[in-house]
Amino acid sequence: MTDTARYADIILPATFSVEQSDCYSSYGYCSFGAARKIIPASGECKSNWDIFCLLAQGMGYAEKHFQRSEDELLEELLSYPEEGLQNINDAQRETLKIGGMISLPFADHTDWKTPVGKVQIINDDLDVRIPQYQEPHGGTYPLRLIAVPSTETLNSIFLERDGLVQSRGAMSLVMNPADAADRSISDGDKIVAFNDMGKVYFDAHVTPLIAYGTVAAVGIFKSSQSANRNLVNALHHERLSDMGEATTLNDNTVDVRRLTGLQESDLDL
Repeated sequence: MTDTARYADIILPATFSVEQSDCYSSYGYCSFGAARKIIPASGECKSNWDIFCLLAQGMGYAEKHFQRSEDELLEELLSYPEEGLQNINDAQRETLKIGGMISLPFADHTDWKTPVGKVQIINDDLDVRIPQYQEPHGGTYPLRLIAVPSTETLNSIFLERDGLVQSRGAMSLVMNPADAADRSISDGDKIVAFNDMGKVYFDAHVTPLIAYGTVAAVGIFKSSQSANRNLVNALHHERLSDMGEATTLNDNTVDVRRLTGLQESDLDL
């Protein structure tokens, strides 16, 4: 169970994609797919639709809609498609009916929502009319902290696979050799990264592949794998970006020191 799931009052076991019929739109690509259920769901696992139907039944809703199957809903979607699927040909429609993926045209991907209908570089409605470099918020510490993905554990779901967790190894912080030398840190040393928000423990990975003045925390981990149960998010501020209200997880600074022995005081936030 992931750290996030432990905050939940109720855990609903979900199905795998092969245990339910569903449709899928891509993220950032022009494709659309449909898949038919191949095997029954194991144990008490239920699809989203099954859960919605059970909730409706428990709440007293008797509409026939909640008695329909996933396959019936998929058939309706493909028989009466919304914008984006209306102009597909018969072969593509058949591919979706039996379960498969089709490529779609760019459609409205260039329908820019600007007054002139084009990419608008100059915007007189903003205080800064033209995009330009802005100093990151950063902080008072000397090293820029970035969080990078791991090939074995891209997100927390992969932490349920013991083999992947084992092959990935311990929590590591990538450092430039010059930054490491300034702090008497060698490759493989036990280190702590810290700022005003907290401290997190890592194994040092020293390599010239990262820029001087920057450190990178690699991968996703369980809090149980941390000496003080802190993960890299403990070093990230909760502030949002000025436009779009996006995360600022790569806009924080830290310092790093080598551990000669883990003391109780080291485990404090």
